[in-house]
Amino acid sequence: MISEASIFKRGLKKKIKKGILFFWFFIPVAFGYCQPDKGSFFLDAKLSSTYVMPHHKKMAHLVNGHYLFPEISLTKKTNGAKYWHTLYDFPYYGLCFHYNNFAQNKFLGNAYALYPFIVLPQHIGKNHKISFRFGSGLGYITKPYDRITNYKNVAISTHLNICIAFSLEWEQRLSNKLRFYQSLGIVHFSNGALRMPNTGINLPSISIGARYLISKETPLFDQVSVPEFDKSFYPSISIAGGIQEIYPTYGKKYPVFSLNAAYNYKLSLKRAFALNLDLFYNFSNFETLSRTSIDVKNYEVIRPGIGLSQELFFDRTSFVFLVGYYLYAKEKSDGHIYNRVGYRFKLKDNLFFNLTLKSHLFRAEFIEWGIGYRFK
Repeated sequence: MISEASIFKRGLKKKIKKGILFFWFFIPVAFGYCQPDKGSFFLDAKLSSTYVMPHHKKMAHLVNGHYLFPEISLTKKTNGAKYWHTLYDFPYYGLCFHYNNFAQNKFLGNAYALYPFIVLPQHIGKNHKISFRFGSGLGYITKPYDRITNYKNVAISTHLNICIAFSLEWEQRLSNKLRFYQSLGIVHFSNGALRMPNTGINLPSISIGARYLISKETPLFDQVSVPEFDKSFYPSISIAGGIQEIYPTYGKKYPVFSLNAAYNYKLSLKRAFALNLDLFYNFSNFETLSRTSIDVKNYEVIRPGIGLSQELFFDRTSFVFLVGYYLYAKEKSDGHIYNRVGYRFKLKDNLFFNLTLKSHLFRAEFIEWGIGYRFK
């Protein structure tokens, strides 16, 4: 018989998971996209052709071939009220609604996602531009894994998930109100390994879309003063932690900690590159190694890594992308390559808050919550 304490504990865990996923969505909205200035509003409609990428051999039965999915977005074009608007050639940002039926796959059900995004343009002509689009927010999967009723869904085990989307767009201006674009991209659903199974769902896509002006076009601001800048080198350090679950499903959750030291080269007001040294300490490695009859000492589960990263600055908010390589790993099932993608938010002076998803190529490991300092 299940005790009241056990029921309370399960309920508390669910609330914590929902809170973590909610803040993944809320923080970029609150810090990165909610700007007080007025701008021109567009309505976007996009149709994409995709398929469920079988990035793990046990996912083959989830592939039903190519299919279409729609996205609708409310998009705002920046008008120069902030200095970073002109640095990025007046980017768009907005909120996207995503619907997906996974080619009517009976194990996955449907997906609904709502995520903020930003579009960074690069002009190549008077009426043409190439843009990079990045967004992340919340996704809802209607048929997650269940060990009794839906045990063949090995990709996603929770209703609420992180949704991350990247794309490269080519846009053509047809008139003052209408733009047409094509894009290549990928959409990723994952719960950050808060519950197993979690191979994640990856949807590579080719898309066509239209962007229509639905408001009065806002005139651009006169040149806003840009802060003085000199190219600079500076070190930074950050610490972070998270939670990871490993198999079997509904199993124990383990704490994970990381330490990052980086030597940064700020090339401009909008971009910095860095050489990173990472140390990871994952308590689940003790359990994973013990299952293969390998006993390890405490220091032997430390995984040092070296990586290269790029950081894009948007006033107090920045996006971070990192690719790294483990220099040593006793537990090798994740391979040698790791990735990070996420946000940093300036708190005060050189102090920043860090929220990133650490993964191994297409497989999420854990969500990192941390704090760091830039020595400038």
